Amino acid sequence: MNKIIPIILSFLLFTCQKGKKMTEEETWLGFYLNNKKVGYSYQKFQVGANHFRFYNRAKMRLAMAGKVQELLTTTDCLTNQDFTIQNLRFELVSQNQKVRINAFVKDEELYQEVFTERGPHRTKTHLEEKIYPSFAIAKIINQKGLKKDKDYTFHIFEPLLNKILPATVTVLGGETVRVGDSDYFCIKAKVIMANNISYYWITKDGATVKEETPPQMLAIKESPQEALSQEKGEETIDIISYFSINADTVIPNPKGLEYFKVNLSGIEAKDFDLNVSDQKVVSENPLILEIRFPKLEEKTIPLPLNQPKEFLKPSLYIQSDDKEIINKAKEIKGEKNDAKEVAKRLLFWVYENLRKVPTASLPSAVDVLKMGQGDCNEHSILFAALCRAVGIPAKICVGLVYSQGKFYYHAWNLIYLNRWVACDPTFGEFPANPTHIILKEGEIEEQAKVLGAVGKIKIKVLEFN
Repeated sequence: MNKIIPIILSFLLFTCQKGKKMTEEETWLGFYLNNKKVGYSYQKFQVGANHFRFYNRAKMRLAMAGKVQELLTTTDCLTNQDFTIQNLRFELVSQNQKVRINAFVKDEELYQEVFTERGPHRTKTHLEEKIYPSFAIAKIINQKGLKKDKDYTFHIFEPLLNKILPATVTVLGGETVRVGDSDYFCIKAKVIMANNISYYWITKDGATVKEETPPQMLAIKESPQEALSQEKGEETIDIISYFSINADTVIPNPKGLEYFKVNLSGIEAKDFDLNVSDQKVVSENPLILEIRFPKLEEKTIPLPLNQPKEFLKPSLYIQSDDKEIINKAKEIKGEKNDAKEVAKRLLFWVYENLRKVPTASLPSAVDVLKMGQGDCNEHSILFAALCRAVGIPAKICVGLVYSQGKFYYHAWNLIYLNRWVACDPTFGEFPANPTHIILKEGEIEEQAKVLGAVGKIKIKVLEFN
């Protein structure tokens, strides 16, 4: 699964804001995963006549299935003096993709432009509350006089997810922390956003010197030379293996299973989408799931299906209304009109025609169709777009799947054939075998929420046949 994007999100939440008296100050952060250097960020905070400017450039280097991937993100944001957003520019560049996002606020409306291979996609969202950039969190904690042990909610615009997310901020008290060779007396604060908990250590001048997000993700203040250094020859962390979960039981033939029963520990059912399709929660304490292999209706299901409408509409990255997507879907569909047969054709076309390449990207269906390669995110987003283009409701789900003695984080699909049915275009499974454990439904924003389970969740296989 493409895990780099949500990790980038976590590191982007690491901020390092400056003292009140400075008109401009620069700071460098080193990013670490399991105590190994994986990247850095350069940050600048400027004070204008009636605004603040937050600038951030971050680079990360990780491996996916043995292939080294690099991502560079740049964010440039102007805020009002209360740190609410005036305008923002964001850019993500990887080996395979470049995405640019522009946004500005006017008259309680958020205007956005997202530029991908398809060209610009424009949206307007009415704002019910003030919105802030993630980089302003430390400033807010430092300057707004937040009381100890009291929860405060601020709404953060996250361009990477194209979402406004509530962030709960709690000041925990004072604490001395050592960073490098220096000791700093800091305000320690907890921030909860998208199911993820981060801890900030902020000096009295408003500088963040350390931030931590489980599991084992760390950002610390460094000199430019330290931040830019990454030891040559040092093994790059392979995040697919690193975040995998060892299975306590060998499952000889997962594709042949009809039934799968597991005990999940380390998470709470209320934080995830666990009662989905053929997956049911049979106990919450302990948390036990039963997953059955889907049974398809024998009768013909004529196209197009008109419900549920939400999952027939195009979205920012599932561009089912794009001319090339529509033409390709019709070409694969041919003269068939049974939704089951057409969905199967679409799935196996994606499985057979996309090269299985670990890919660090912000996947969009149009880009994937053009590139012809990707990992599970690219497969599932293109399959969803092709399905919607011919009138089959489709959505993406993220979770865990068993393979060769481990459970791996993965993305696949649910399609509506008079009921929701799980299928996996990456593995060519129609329907998907029952070792697919759904944690969340949705697009990239749900991957960030699944980070709340990473490093915490444990799986005990109870029964399979």
